[in-house]
Amino acid sequence: STLINSILNIVKADYDEVHILGQDLKSQEKEIKKEIAVIFNDSHYGENLTPLFIGKMLSGIYTDWDQKKFTDYLKQFHLPEKKRLKTFSTGMKVKLEFAAALSHNPKLLILDEATKQEDHSVLISSHITSDLDKIADYIAYIHEGRLLFLKSIDELNNDCGIIRCGREFFDALSPEDIIAYREEPYSYCVFIKNRQ
Repeated sequence: STLINSILNIVKADYDEVHILGQDLKSQEKEIKKEIAVIFNDSHYGENLTPLFIGKMLSGIYTDWDQKKFTDYLKQFHLPEKKRLKTFSTGMKVKLEFAAALSHNPKLLILDEATKQEDHSVLISSHITSDLDKIADYIAYIHEGRLLFLKSIDELNNDCGIIRCGREFFDALSPEDIIAYREEPYSYCVFIKNRQ
């Protein structure tokens, strides 16, 4: 949080040099802030404001503000445009924070303990498994609309594996150990749930 507050210049920090997105924070702070979005654990908008007013206000701040995208997020998150924030639940306020943060197309999204409690979740869709194994607690694999598995990252790392084998070895595998497989020209690539 201190680093984030320093980046936003909320607190003064003693540093020689900080570069964000290739720009110097001391000399290009305004340009940097246009390219980042921060979602805090608590809403920083006034309780008497409405999402519609917040959108108009932010359109005057961000040159890349996309009002249509913002109203689309409000609809997607079921947030009433004209109701005051004091009537919003905590979850609704977090959704508003995301709608506002994503509506100016930031290059960097910073979450300041927005998911610190155990009952909060973040859903990430990615084909880059090397990134997921660094940050995910659970992995769900969906193929052609069908959930093939939902496993903890520890279970995947400790129990599961990939085998590349020929037809004879593939036929000898127990079907209940196979999560998924792909037949290739001269071999099989098999995802198994029993590494041993």
